[in-house]
Amino acid sequence: MSQATWQLLNDRRELHLKLLETNDELLQADLRQQVRQICKKIYRSSRNDRRLWADSIADHAQIAINTGNMRDLYKATKILAGKRSQRKKPLKSKDGQLIVTSEGQLRRWREYFEETFRPTALSTHGDPQDTSPPPRLLNIDVEPPTRDEVARAVMGLKTGRHQRKASGGLEQGPSYNCVQKRGDLSQCSNWRGISLLLAPSKDFCRIILDRLSGAVEPLLHIEQAGFRPNRSCTDQINTLRDNSQTGIRMAEGDLSYLC
Repeated sequence: MSQATWQLLNDRRELHLKLLETNDELLQADLRQQVRQICKKIYRSSRNDRRLWADSIADHAQIAINTGNMRDLYKATKILAGKRSQRKKPLKSKDGQLIVTSEGQLRRWREYFEETFRPTALSTHGDPQDTSPPPRLLNIDVEPPTRDEVARAVMGLKTGRHQRKASGGLEQGPSYNCVQKRGDLSQCSNWRGISLLLAPSKDFCRIILDRLSGAVEPLLHIEQAGFRPNRSCTDQINTLRDNSQTGIRMAEGDLSYLC
């Protein structure tokens, strides 16, 4: 808020004090008119201040875009979008009873995630003697991770994320965030749980993924580009688009594409 707006607020407060001190009706009417006029000035001044503030945040976001700073861009967008009030929604237990206390809701979420992510026992149906090996064995390294693999996994994490989450400790386990889906939000099944792994767990998963990718890469079809190193679906889409445009130009007799 600018200094001019603060001065207008102080002037309005002084007019209110004068209005309370006087008993003259003519003077009171004149003071009320002055208060109405100054209220209009305060509204215009505060609106101008808000516009200047929004312009400054937008300029900061533009600088972040030009420099490729996505973190500052996200912060600026979040500030301009404003805060949305997220009302706590009640949960229901297995019996259908509403849980209104925070402690009870946390216990219900813990129970739900333990049931959801609990490893299921192997099915005993079918032929238990069917233990034939797979048709093809992949050459996957199953030795303990090396120092180089751990270093590559750590460098693969985003800047600063490893330092923030590495201090949590493996004994604490992962934490979960919930994203609502459609349906009755009092049912835990209508929420999508997102596991937030600790940095050591992410490093280990990265090492496993690198080893699996190296073994599976020769078996993939040449047409597949997604989730493969040094390839992208975007390149294939651009190639298809260029070929389509070339075919259209050839059909129209335009030979400029040859230049």
